[in-house]
Amino acid sequence: MSEYRLHVAVVKHINSAFIGTHNPNFKFWHTPNQTKDASEAFFNKQMGVMVGVPDLMFGWPRRNVGVIELKTDKNQLSPPQTRFMSWASDVGWNHGVARTVKQVHDILLSWGLKAAHHSIIEPDHADKEQKQTRAFEFYASKETK
Repeated sequence: MSEYRLHVAVVKHINSAFIGTHNPNFKFWHTPNQTKDASEAFFNKQMGVMVGVPDLMFGWPRRNVGVIELKTDKNQLSPPQTRFMSWASDVGWNHGVARTVKQVHDILLSWGLKAAHHSIIEPDHADKEQKQTRAFEFYASKETK
């Protein structure tokens, strides 16, 4: 769920900060490459799904292309992902790996894109129990004041 929350937060941020007249004809899409089982992997391969393709693909005028792989704190690039990013670099694509919404924001700025705003909202990766503990601690600290 943690990586899912990151993906959703990043997509919301890109739509609010980078899509608009300040970046004419800027497009992006998410590439869902995860498979649930061996039969789905088989059919995906038959349809040309490529292992290692980054999560987000970007295109904008003057033949600009970029890719960003999203990872949670603990995850590393897989060997196929590393090979794809190396290939993207070799052919002159913009590329990056991000673990936070802020990192995606900074990568897009480094590619020369303009942001409509710089307000960053990171996803809350806490599970239900952690959120409940924080809530109890918050209200307990108010009672002791």
